[in-house]
Amino acid sequence: MTRWQKLINISLKKKIFILTSLFVLFSITDFLSFKLNPHTSFFVIFIKKLNFETSLKKTKNFYKDTYKKPIETDEFILLTWLYPTIAQRNLKTYEIDPFYRLLNKDYKINITNKEDIETFAYLMTDWTDADIIPTLYCDKIDYSQDEFEQLKKIRDYKGYYGDTHYLMSLLFLESLNCQLPEILTKEKSSVINAIIKAQNNTIQPSIDLFAERIVFLYWAGEKKQIKYNWIKRLVHSQNNDGSWTEIGTQESDYHITGLSALAIQYYINNGIDNNIWFILENSSK
Repeated sequence: MTRWQKLINISLKKKIFILTSLFVLFSITDFLSFKLNPHTSFFVIFIKKLNFETSLKKTKNFYKDTYKKPIETDEFILLTWLYPTIAQRNLKTYEIDPFYRLLNKDYKINITNKEDIETFAYLMTDWTDADIIPTLYCDKIDYSQDEFEQLKKIRDYKGYYGDTHYLMSLLFLESLNCQLPEILTKEKSSVINAIIKAQNNTIQPSIDLFAERIVFLYWAGEKKQIKYNWIKRLVHSQNNDGSWTEIGTQESDYHITGLSALAIQYYINNGIDNNIWFILENSSK
């Protein structure tokens, strides 16, 4: 009997033993891989495909009905990053808005100085907008050191909205070369550490802030800091119709839905795959 014939005639018990041993070895290896880097674990990848992608499919179906009513600028921008085809047939509350530059660096709008920005004051619904918009157009206006010092005042040093919005502004300044790199690096490091520390806190914030932290950390090139349990929390808090709502409310929120879905999409892809001009350099880290 040849060597190959002997191998073929191995008893069923031995075959089962070999297969079981291989499975155990694979399981141990995958467990160690999960501990070292969850992104490379077969188990996590499997969960992503079955659970996370199902979550995004539900969200896409939810968004297909958004054309029935006009949506705000931030909601439209998030929708464009997620599902551009759906966004194209969507109704926007405002046809002109400084924040549309997030979608296109060459967005045509009459902003050449700080006075021009002030004409859009009626669109500034968030308390940080007046400080953020100048950073988004810092290459078009004479962005001063005084304005940068004023921008620093929006920080809360607790990883809340003041910090996340400050980080976003730093990314604008960095991408448009409007501030010294060494200054931006120092400021980014400080605010990123505050956001990560807050995100790891056992007392969890609103879904909106929780998702925003994840998205902005991805934008800042900090994908290695993102944890599986963070994404898991987002998926578990999703509504049956594919949307998200704030804790204690029942009405679907397009802004929170967009941030949550974007965070999940980034996690599935192990990084950013959108053509977002102001974070392309950071996302490649």
